[in-house]
Amino acid sequence: MVASQQEERDAAMLIDSIHDFAGRYKDCTIYVAQTDPDRLSCEDLRGQNVELVPLKMNEEFRSYLFADKVYACAQVETMVTGKVQVLVWMNPQCLVLRPPTELELKPPQAAAVRPVHIRNVGSLANEPVNRYWSTVFKACKLDPAKVFTVESFVDMQKVRAYFNSGTMSVRPDKGIFRTWRMNFEKLVSDEAFQRTIEEDRLHRLFLHQAVFSAVLVAKLQPSEIEILPPEYGYPMHLHDKLPPERRAQSLNDLTTVICEDYFHGPNWAQGIIVREPLKTWLASRFAGRR
Repeated sequence: MVASQQEERDAAMLIDSIHDFAGRYKDCTIYVAQTDPDRLSCEDLRGQNVELVPLKMNEEFRSYLFADKVYACAQVETMVTGKVQVLVWMNPQCLVLRPPTELELKPPQAAAVRPVHIRNVGSLANEPVNRYWSTVFKACKLDPAKVFTVESFVDMQKVRAYFNSGTMSVRPDKGIFRTWRMNFEKLVSDEAFQRTIEEDRLHRLFLHQAVFSAVLVAKLQPSEIEILPPEYGYPMHLHDKLPPERRAQSLNDLTTVICEDYFHGPNWAQGIIVREPLKTWLASRFAGRR
């Protein structure tokens, strides 16, 4: 999804990385959702199996944090249901560095995700479910007793199922993204619930991710949810904060990465080993960018 000129540049680099490093997936159709086609035409992204998708969403929710992402996922899922078996979402600030074979779901898998990087608003497994998560679970028709636990990758906190939404794959025929949109709308429209979090930016910021996590567990059996290995959705922007035993030694060993602003500084190559040809590929694209 592209919502700014910076995201358009990021999306161009992500598309290049898919074409150059994704192996047998390099020719897959890539959908770019445009939040504002009149302001950002994204015409430079068109071509090479790239389709532009003007985003359609309820204007009532457009200003809510990450609502556009939820709508983009649901809209493209609707478009491809019955046509493809697997749909992958990636944030524009991501790169593909090796063929992402684990995203190609194998039966009985219906979704592939990573645990959250940092606990933030996650529900600690050794504490009662709080009001925020109880409301999310209720909206998603999820019995809290069904919720399994995961460990956040960076700060290693044991939390009730809470997944990162930067890189993930689903089976479109399961309607996971459409259910995500429906329940997200329900909670954003719940005035009493919104009043409880109106002064709490973190709980508003991560509501989309909390709802996605609850939807996944409510709709699927644990055997249908693949927990991706750490080389997928690796958080380069948190690389220095990772415990040494979890820190990647070489960028070439990672499959997909979430960059945020990691490569925008002049010393990005000093923080991790980068072998050729990837080093030159990155240097040519990030030279002079801030």
